[in-house]
Amino acid sequence: MKSSQIASQNDLKLRILQLKAEQNQATENLKDSFGEVVDLLRPANLAKNIFSDLFQDKQVQQDLTQLGLTFGTNMLISYLFGKNKNFKRFVGSSLLEQFSTNFIQNNIPLIMDYLELIIANSQSDETEDDQDQDLSETDRYAQYAQ
Repeated sequence: MKSSQIASQNDLKLRILQLKAEQNQATENLKDSFGEVVDLLRPANLAKNIFSDLFQDKQVQQDLTQLGLTFGTNMLISYLFGKNKNFKRFVGSSLLEQFSTNFIQNNIPLIMDYLELIIANSQSDETEDDQDQDLSETDRYAQYAQ
């Protein structure tokens, strides 16, 4: 802080106004910083930040995809073949579960690439729909007339 010489009452009033302006600015900065901290410490945002870092790892993505696909196929097989109804269905569903698990484990990079392609295509379709909605009626007519 620089020290300044206050020689008159007008200088004192001016310095008081300057200090009040600095105080107001510091208060606003503190409120903004506190709001950012509160926002970062919300459980949803905290979990999102933690998991976003975790899910950037390709190995974790592959493991979670494999786990989800295996779990889903096992549930579907159990539902369709009714494991507990008789011995033939139990053996058939167990063999099918093993086959599907091995298939998923051996082809997880291919499956991940395919899922990313599907997601990318669905996102590009959504952006094209958004762009079509942004066009006015005359723009749409001119676009289709060409």
